[in-house]
Amino acid sequence: MKFIRVVLGCLLISASLSAQNYFEKGNKYVGFEVNRTPGVHGGYFWDDRFAFQGGVILNINGLENVTGFGLQFGIDRYAPYNQLVSFVGGTLTVGINPVAYSGSFYKGTQVVLDGHWGLNLFVVNSLAITGKVGMELVFDSPTDRGTQVSLNTFSSALEIHFFL
Repeated sequence: MKFIRVVLGCLLISASLSAQNYFEKGNKYVGFEVNRTPGVHGGYFWDDRFAFQGGVILNINGLENVTGFGLQFGIDRYAPYNQLVSFVGGTLTVGINPVAYSGSFYKGTQVVLDGHWGLNLFVVNSLAITGKVGMELVFDSPTDRGTQVSLNTFSSALEIHFFL
């Protein structure tokens, strides 16, 4: 039993030491969002703890024969602490939904400004499970009216990040 505790302690220490090195200038990461609208994004640390982020978000509803996508750009600032790493940032997303369906509230272009706070939990050396919460300001072109603005007071996402 004591041996298991020592091994687990060593693994946690090695994970925490390696996690801190991933947030230095020149490092990169790849992430996958696990939501109703999945996405793939990557980040590049232009300075210690500051990363540019860019990605593609998919809006696929096979039952309604709808496909759409969005491009996302953002900046995050990381605060590493052992294997639990917090970050704060913002993103700009431009979405295109060419075919409106009954469940869609817009047809055409949608612009989303997002501010968020999140945590990376390193489960293995370079693999982190990431959760984030925030607020969104949405500008869209609805199906039957002019441009509409809405403020979502809560947004959330679950992601998986691979730090390279």
